[in-house]
Amino acid sequence: MNRTTSITPSRFRRALLGVLLCGLAQPALAVDSVFAILGGDRNIVVYGGGLGWEPWWSMPMENDRLLSLRGIATVTGWDNRYKPVNKSLVAFGAYPVLRFEGGQMWGLVPYIEGAVGFNLLTHTWIEERRLSTAFQFGEFVGVGFSFGDKHQFDLAARYQHISNADIKRPNDGLTYGNIVFTYRFDLN
Repeated sequence: MNRTTSITPSRFRRALLGVLLCGLAQPALAVDSVFAILGGDRNIVVYGGGLGWEPWWSMPMENDRLLSLRGIATVTGWDNRYKPVNKSLVAFGAYPVLRFEGGQMWGLVPYIEGAVGFNLLTHTWIEERRLSTAFQFGEFVGVGFSFGDKHQFDLAARYQHISNADIKRPNDGLTYGNIVFTYRFDLN
């Protein structure tokens, strides 16, 4: 018997609201940012958001450069653009993110980042893609810049891949581009 969990827009909104409400407890959780994600490939739209933690580790370098490691948690919805069946799922992700920030230029702080983490999916197929396992690895690379009076805003472009690393076949996975807008609070 092939059972799937139906993810309605209201269920997705409740899950996303729960993640964002965790941001209210940010002093206890060391959460320092919230972000929104929008992207996808030719058949699947990916949207959602998440929380970012204060850096776990950072190494200042000369010329105002900085290398840091922080964690993020994501909740994303995947919607099939064209087919009425197998049309959506939700992915819950956690990633440690390594970021290299360059020195400030014209009021902007450019950076590059990369991450390898994991995702848990609400079901294992969307469109004609068979993902086989609810547990999926994920990795991304991105470029972006911080801006604002205290550099409290970030805008980044990322290239992301999610698959089960052949734990089980088929392993169709999803590779897509996305845009991420971040707001960091409690900056000095």
